[in-house]
Amino acid sequence: MNELIGGRFKVLETISSGRAYKAFDTDGRRTVFLKRWEAGDASFEDESANLKMLDSPHAPELICAFEDETGRYLAEEWLEGETLEAVVAAGPLEPVEAAELLTGVCEALSFLHWNKQGAMVFIDLKPSNIIIRRRQDNADRRVNGEIFLVDYEAARRAEPELPGTDGTNARNADIKDAGERTFRLGSRYFTAPEVLFGKICTQSDIYALGVLMGYLLTGREGFPGSYAFKGFPGEFIATCTLPDPEARYKGVTGVTETLRRFIRENAAPEMERGAEEKRKKREQIRENPVNETRLPELLKHFRRSCVLVEGNPCFVSELSSVAAYSMKLRTAVFSLTERGRRSLEYYFAGNTDEKALVADKNMYPYVFDHKSLYLYDVSEWVKRGLVKMTENDGGQLYRGAFKLALELPLRREEDVRRFVDWCFANFDLMLLNVDRGDDRKLVGAALEACSYVIATPGSNVEDMESFRNYYLALAENGRLIYSKVRFVAWDHEEQEAPRERLCPVVGKDKYLGEIRRSEQRTRRRNRVDGANTLLPECGGQYEEILERLIS
Repeated sequence: MNELIGGRFKVLETISSGRAYKAFDTDGRRTVFLKRWEAGDASFEDESANLKMLDSPHAPELICAFEDETGRYLAEEWLEGETLEAVVAAGPLEPVEAAELLTGVCEALSFLHWNKQGAMVFIDLKPSNIIIRRRQDNADRRVNGEIFLVDYEAARRAEPELPGTDGTNARNADIKDAGERTFRLGSRYFTAPEVLFGKICTQSDIYALGVLMGYLLTGREGFPGSYAFKGFPGEFIATCTLPDPEARYKGVTGVTETLRRFIRENAAPEMERGAEEKRKKREQIRENPVNETRLPELLKHFRRSCVLVEGNPCFVSELSSVAAYSMKLRTAVFSLTERGRRSLEYYFAGNTDEKALVADKNMYPYVFDHKSLYLYDVSEWVKRGLVKMTENDGGQLYRGAFKLALELPLRREEDVRRFVDWCFANFDLMLLNVDRGDDRKLVGAALEACSYVIATPGSNVEDMESFRNYYLALAENGRLIYSKVRFVAWDHEEQEAPRERLCPVVGKDKYLGEIRRSEQRTRRRNRVDGANTLLPECGGQYEEILERLIS
């Protein structure tokens, strides 16, 4: 097809004849997914309305909808990745791999089930409708990327039942139709039985999660039957696929907690072997203090600060741990997005023996008013499960929890400023980690609201100059006050780049110090089972950086 569809879209590849195409948007200059329906097909309105109503980072962006003489079309964001179907084609997954993957699917479902315009049920949760967009540095099958749900034609609002004249739910009467219409609303095996009778609820998607578990472990579609699996997989499948929706897990939060508990318990022996080593490393953090007599005096005059760090979650995790556990500052770590939070969590994965204070999941309902949340202090946020606190040797470190992105999404510049203001009131030190994938308007609001910006260029003159010029350009464009910027040389090697060469590039008043290269850190942070947050040789270096920031 050489002609432009809708006068705008050039077909690059036919995915499904007469139905779906990979196309190029000549107006937006980007690749899109183009989906076609016949004229008069109501499913076109279904998917269009669902995508417009849905506010989720795990759904494709709807670009436009249009009709012409050839049919009705939706243009959606093109997602580079592979379907779950393609992943399993390479062979069945191990139980822990399957559990990790399903936690990602649960996260995507949570945005539907707690959609601000009303709960939605995906219904058609089959392998070909789940896309994994992996990060460039990850080629294995462990979930280390973003999960997207596609094809919202079948999705429906989860609404209270209205009895129809025939005893069915009149709100979903179209689902009662026999034949083709029924299976367009869901796929064989993955559709819960109540859906076929017009009774839609969020537990209908939980049924599909149970069937998906069986599919991931066997590579075969079909109802798995819990009897086919021993231990946890069988119990999980049985609970998810119970005939009575009310008897299944109560929500995706319950499913996620169950899956994560299984993952933790399965990894427990390895965690126990490393626990003693991690405790020793935390005890050794004070082996190289900057000045034991001066720090307490400095802390008396410490001014509460919110600090933005661009693109180095490893630095953020280590700095925050030293601030909280060694210097006893009430410290918090946050990100602008759920993606950023997961990246930070990787670097905190080694802290398995700390006391975690978490909320009772049934203590508070979901969906709070955003403004009212800021009336509460951090202890209430911990109770509500928005923030989790870990405690070690009297020091407290706070991190954003999974629910924070659901209850308090930072989508506007005003949201970011209000969040930073709340952090000023509740913490001695807040570190906000951002990366190049974050919305630049939101990053700009954070740059404006935070007390300082810490850049961590590589430990060489060229990187130092490049970072300096970048922030100077932002300042010239009015997007940053340059006096806020500070620099730390990352992965420093004294022989290659002594401080005397690096410091003059940015100025003595802006140069906070160096974090020396550590082969142990490099090995640890590249492990898929979690990074190491505290290293014995780095504590004094971070204390020096914090001392200069304070003074």
